[in-house]
Amino acid sequence: MNNRRVLAAAPARRRSQAEARLRQQRQNPKAKAAVPKPNGAPGRQFHELQVHQVELEMQNIELQEARDRTEALLEKYTDLYDFAPVAYLSLDESGVILESNLTGAALLGVERSRLIKRRLPLLVAPTSRPDFMAFLHRIFAGTGKQVCEAMLIRGGGTWFWGELNGSVAVGPGAPRKWCRVSITDITVLKEVEEVQGRMAAIVQSSDDAIISKDLNGIITSWNPGAERIFGFKAGEMVGASILRLIPGERQHEEKHLLGRIQAGRSVKHFETLRRTKDGRLIDMSITASPIKNAAGKVIGMSKVARDITERKRADDARRRFEVLAASNRKLELEMARRKLVEASLKRSEQHQRRSLRQSRLMQEQLRQLSRQVLRAQEEERKRISRELHDVIAQTLTGINLRLATLKKERKVK
Repeated sequence: MNNRRVLAAAPARRRSQAEARLRQQRQNPKAKAAVPKPNGAPGRQFHELQVHQVELEMQNIELQEARDRTEALLEKYTDLYDFAPVAYLSLDESGVILESNLTGAALLGVERSRLIKRRLPLLVAPTSRPDFMAFLHRIFAGTGKQVCEAMLIRGGGTWFWGELNGSVAVGPGAPRKWCRVSITDITVLKEVEEVQGRMAAIVQSSDDAIISKDLNGIITSWNPGAERIFGFKAGEMVGASILRLIPGERQHEEKHLLGRIQAGRSVKHFETLRRTKDGRLIDMSITASPIKNAAGKVIGMSKVARDITERKRADDARRRFEVLAASNRKLELEMARRKLVEASLKRSEQHQRRSLRQSRLMQEQLRQLSRQVLRAQEEERKRISRELHDVIAQTLTGINLRLATLKKERKVK
């Protein structure tokens, strides 16, 4: 309504401006001779012609200015549209591309001349095509701005994830509807989301307790693994102090960890004790890492705590087993040594028995030899005695005979 009033008032305003300009021309001394004053009916007609001429001149100037502004705006629009950092496409209801900026052609990997009149659904991966068609239907249903994420295929055969924002539009003098669609490459974001999703799945499915807290020791996250290990639900611990889990004599360790984390350093496989909901003390192996914001400032701590109670018990049992095994080995060595000693003693005893038997045999042989020696000595004495007796007897007999002979010879003399 206001635009109509402005358009209706434009001719009257232009006429008054033309009359004012005509009066200025008549007041100019140089123009007085060339611009006669109106007089009577012909003069009024001539005045009207002069006013109309001035109006035409003014309209011509306005048209030239409007053309210059339009060309400047068109050039600015072309620069903004073609060289925008976001891909812009114009689509009809069947998804045919009516227009595209240079960024859109570069993003899709197709020359702009070949991209026009091509159906965009053909550049959408089959898995994302139903979502894209539903997105296009919502746009032309007139339900406002629509958003869709789809996997798009570039001309070279590679693919990327795109975020599509679309809204319906009606072109001037165009009988059919069309829509404007912007495409943003969110492949990196999707990959980050996928990694975050995998990390979240790992955190949720982990058997270890994964806990994060701020620098004041207030717990900010608590995974199901922590619930299983400590017995506390997430609602009981998120917003509570981490000291609730730490025995009093171990709380100085938390200050030491905090100092390392604030210095930007991690702590790996730190073994300590923690308290469960039912008051039990369990052995834990803790790995702590700093949590940093986008500026690189440490704003918290992330902990991965593993229950090593069974492992510690197994280690203690293993150590006891090793001690027992060492004792057994010592006993086995001692037993082996004793067996060797016993075997040696048995061998020595057998040797002694053999020696004793040999000694007895030798004694018996000695006795026999002694008897034989005594018999031999006796026989030898007897023999010597007989020989001595015989020799002495013969000698005495010879002596007696000699003496008898000597006596006879003496008597003869």
